[in-house]
Amino acid sequence: MRCVFILVSFLGFVVRGARANQAPAALHIIGVLVVSLIFIGMAGFAGAQTNPCTYIAPGATQQITGPDGVCKKITNNNGTNNLCVMTATTAEWQSFYNNPNGATVAACPAACGGATVGGYCWYASASGASCDTTCTGHGGYNSATLSYAGSAGTNANCTAVMQALIPSSTWNSTTTTGYGIGCYHGFSTWIFRDAISTTTSSATALYTIRVCACNN
Repeated sequence: MRCVFILVSFLGFVVRGARANQAPAALHIIGVLVVSLIFIGMAGFAGAQTNPCTYIAPGATQQITGPDGVCKKITNNNGTNNLCVMTATTAEWQSFYNNPNGATVAACPAACGGATVGGYCWYASASGASCDTTCTGHGGYNSATLSYAGSAGTNANCTAVMQALIPSSTWNSTTTTGYGIGCYHGFSTWIFRDAISTTTSSATALYTIRVCACNN
């Protein structure tokens, strides 16, 4: 905006000077042309600078979807400088992920097909099934089953996850099953959390539905 103000002021100066000195009309035209050329030059420069760049901080990982709809998980391997990922055009984007200089590029993980709670992807097991079985086909078992909703988690987290998967369920109490099944749905619509036995991926118990964090 400051540049525009300066240019407009310059044009006004030229016009006022020309009128004051009764200069030929050509002087008016020259002033207008000069300002017009400056504007054109600035527009060209701005257009040349339009090149969207997504910056990834040193050592950070970010998922980016380019103009071709392809999603890539990108890690900046430089410990000092930001990584500029060009995504203005499909050609730029593909050129980057096919030849990543200073970065590690991988396919984005599949979207969560269950319920996302606390930043983790959750599924309800079949009755009496383990989380290892439940997470087959979903990227494998995630330890948030233990740390977020299981024996190392909280009652509130257990309740939030179970109700996201089975809305009709209601909190009941902490228990000690001795099986290590973590947060589970017992008889009727009750929610329990085994807070004593360490939650494991392979634990099972008859007639119980476990909540399992999987990787996608």
